[in-house]
Amino acid sequence: MVIPTKVATRGRNCYPITPTSDNVTRMDTEIEKRFGRVVTDELHAQGRFQRELAEHLGTTQETVSRRLGGHFGINLGDAHQIAVFLDVPLTELIERSA
Repeated sequence: MVIPTKVATRGRNCYPITPTSDNVTRMDTEIEKRFGRVVTDELHAQGRFQRELAEHLGTTQETVSRRLGGHFGINLGDAHQIAVFLDVPLTELIERSA
């Protein structure tokens, strides 16, 4: 069993980058973008704002915008907190992102 260690990441905290992982990295980014679109659509459907989500996550609206746009990674803890904020099961948000 290989235990992950902290490695250089392209502005992310959750996916290690290795010379052979470019295809995986691009796929992860695409999944994050789709997840961000699902969250954005749900925010709009509920009449809520990124600013409110940012307050819930303890960050800024700019950071939320970048994360939802796929510019920064969304870790599992943040994804869970987003689901709690939206009162939508995380599994549903993930399924809608597929």
